[in-house]
Amino acid sequence: PLRVQVSPLTQIVDVGRSASLRCLVSGSPIHSVVWLKDGVPLAELENGPSSSPRFQVGPREVLKLVRVHPDDAGMYQCLASNDFTTGQDSSQIRLGSVLPELVYRFSEQTIQPGPSVSLKCTAVGNPPPQFTWTLDGFALPESERFLVGQYVTIHDNVISHVNITQARDEDGGLYACQARNAMGIALHTGRLNIY
Repeated sequence: PLRVQVSPLTQIVDVGRSASLRCLVSGSPIHSVVWLKDGVPLAELENGPSSSPRFQVGPREVLKLVRVHPDDAGMYQCLASNDFTTGQDSSQIRLGSVLPELVYRFSEQTIQPGPSVSLKCTAVGNPPPQFTWTLDGFALPESERFLVGQYVTIHDNVISHVNITQARDEDGGLYACQARNAMGIALHTGRLNIY
């Protein structure tokens, strides 16, 4: 019978670094060895090593991930088969630290005094980033008209917003949202113009 063992069982990899998984197959005959990620075939090893820009399969069924991308997190499965039987084992790659990245930014607005205004930024990163907001380079005014909120979605997006009720002309200026974690900072600035 074919027996398959993938090592390591779990790996935590920082984005941009490389990672390797080894598939040890015992038993015979071995007709094919296939790597899958989340159930989708990556490469077939019947005709020797094959490669793609991010995934390289080398001798002895070693799968190398070159410059890990956020999309590379998931379950990797090694599947060996012959005419009579198949064997498989799997390994999980989880992301380590990831620089914050802004995936949504508020746009510049021009309004009359009076209405409410909402400015929003959304970021991803690991550990999840924390937001700070500034107006013209300083902390937001201490006012009950300014409400700052932040929450995390089920997809690990961090959403932060500034809600300003009854906007006044002095609320205009250059607003900045800054997402920060242990890896670094992502920043967006945009102007709120009030007549």
